[in-house]
Amino acid sequence: MRESRRGTICSAVLGATLMLTMATAASAAPDDLGHSGPVAAPPSTEVEGGSAEYTNPIMQGVADAFSDPSVIRGKDGYWYAFATTTVMTRDNPGGFDNQHFMPIVRSADLHDWEYVGDVFSEDNHPSWVPFQGTYYWAPDVRYVDGQYYLYFSVAGTGDNSIGLATAPTPAGPWTATDGPVIDREPNHIVSEIDPALLVDTDGTKYLYYGSFRHGMYVVELTDDGTEAVGPATQVVSESRGEAAWVTVRDGYYYLFYSGLGCCAGVEGSYPVFVGRSTSPTGPFVDAEGVSLTDTYPGGTIVNSPNGNSLIGTGHNAIAVDRSGQDWFFSNAFYRFDTWGGRPTAMDRLDWIDGWPTVRAGAWTSDTPQPGPTGAWDLGSTFEVDGLQDWRSVRGAWHTGSDQDSGTFVAPRSRGPEPTFLLSEKSGSTDYRVEADLRVTDRDGRAGLVIAYRDRSNHVVAWLDPERGLQVVTTVDGRVQERAEAPVYDGFDFGSWHAVTAEVRHGHAAVQVT
Repeated sequence: MRESRRGTICSAVLGATLMLTMATAASAAPDDLGHSGPVAAPPSTEVEGGSAEYTNPIMQGVADAFSDPSVIRGKDGYWYAFATTTVMTRDNPGGFDNQHFMPIVRSADLHDWEYVGDVFSEDNHPSWVPFQGTYYWAPDVRYVDGQYYLYFSVAGTGDNSIGLATAPTPAGPWTATDGPVIDREPNHIVSEIDPALLVDTDGTKYLYYGSFRHGMYVVELTDDGTEAVGPATQVVSESRGEAAWVTVRDGYYYLFYSGLGCCAGVEGSYPVFVGRSTSPTGPFVDAEGVSLTDTYPGGTIVNSPNGNSLIGTGHNAIAVDRSGQDWFFSNAFYRFDTWGGRPTAMDRLDWIDGWPTVRAGAWTSDTPQPGPTGAWDLGSTFEVDGLQDWRSVRGAWHTGSDQDSGTFVAPRSRGPEPTFLLSEKSGSTDYRVEADLRVTDRDGRAGLVIAYRDRSNHVVAWLDPERGLQVVTTVDGRVQERAEAPVYDGFDFGSWHAVTAEVRHGHAAVQVT
């Protein structure tokens, strides 16, 4: 089991609810092209029972300051976190020469973090701004069509703007595009900072951005994500907030944003609000039905200071652990710390009656908490033990590797019938199963076995590039049933996509992200 990335992009969703004929967990690919298995932590970092306690701020000893976090699970199985330009540690004095230009840390389990490097240096910084005196804020990292996209704010040059860099892996190397995606408007109507990307279910790319002074906006982007298309639409009123984060859930687009001052220390609060809409461009309304763009704008509180030692807990991102639980990441200040560095805090994000709230309304913690599920009950990266503990049905399998995904598995040959790779062990009747899949030619197929008893009794979710479909097939003896949905034009079957099935009470909800 592993994260479905609601913090990355929802590129296509198949909502299929099927009655399973049996419910034995099996993680596999049923056809003819490679996939990386359910991505896991290296064995040395797995936590017995799937979780461990942690205490906020996280990253202690690695990053005393790590503000405006963005988190993504890479195809190598690690979660990567990115931050605004900072000195990172208390023993590192301030000044331009001591800055980390959007530092990168990673974790195998969302508990323990290590420093990886920086996005930019003097050697690879954007060519359209000077290196000296330029800072990069609020990175937003997503996996799009086979590569990683990082949108960022440019500050310190006198003109705010939003740029884009791409990389083959979250650790880089990062290459900035030749110019800004969103440049400073002549009349500076919008504050061009704090970008957040959404790829909608039809493949359209949207970028959310903006800040307190002039409100928050969304604009459609070109297919390659490098330019705006048409005018921007306001989604949050002036002076209300910044730091957009958008996720899609149960037919709604949820727009998270932070308000009431990011950096005021004990004098500020920086709560996180949310509104939702049935359209990516709004209007977004809160739980009381009040629009976020009204004269007296709405906004349902997701997180806020609660009287403990951490304040300023805003500018959020969301990641998903291997059990499917959402986790809320934000900056923080120690309430009476004069140093001023903003570390990262993490807490469980709950959804209650269709609305998100941190720790069921208790908000940011500063005492030991049960941690994310960083390991699985059954699964493999195939990196250490290869195909040990796995068995094939109708054909042989082999392992391979590439830069993007690390180790993956694929059938040795293609035949008229699908070939299955199945775990030798079975799990509980309620479970979550996931694999990264790709199809490297149009005639191939790749899928995830959701449940398997034998060749005549199984359930498989698979990708069909020839017909441009996502499909769930249920086989019960001689009876075969299908649920299918088209993907958007341009959907890249040759890139890795996470196929996830959550099985509860004999029903499976299947999603491709």
